Amino acid sequence: MYNDDSMPLLEKLLEQSSKLTFVHQFVKEINQTSCHHKCLIFAYFKTTIKLIEHVCIVSNISCRVINSTTQAADKLRYLHEFNTETSSFDVLILGSQCAAKGLEITAATRVLILE
Repeated sequence: MYNDDSMPLLEKLLEQSSKLTFVHQFVKEINQTSCHHKCLIFAYFKTTIKLIEHVCIVSNISCRVINSTTQAADKLRYLHEFNTETSSFDVLILGSQCAAKGLEITAATRVLILE
């Protein structure tokens, strides 16, 4: 999905957005600590969600996104996987609209609410 040309784009985004700079540092720290942390990131705007996903992917941090367009089966699969110790991803990005619909997320050790 992203190639080597994405890194200059990331640098440009980080120069222009303190919010994305903070997200980038936040997820990098989670990825580098010896403790196994799982992070939830809540955002309202779809553009912000896409940018956060881009920051994670370009930084080699695996993530999943649940928003209003995520299929119900995918949503359940992502939630189940996130809540297991052997999850293939440590960052779950959630659209604020879907967060109030009875999601049970018990594995998160860090939460970031952006908007």
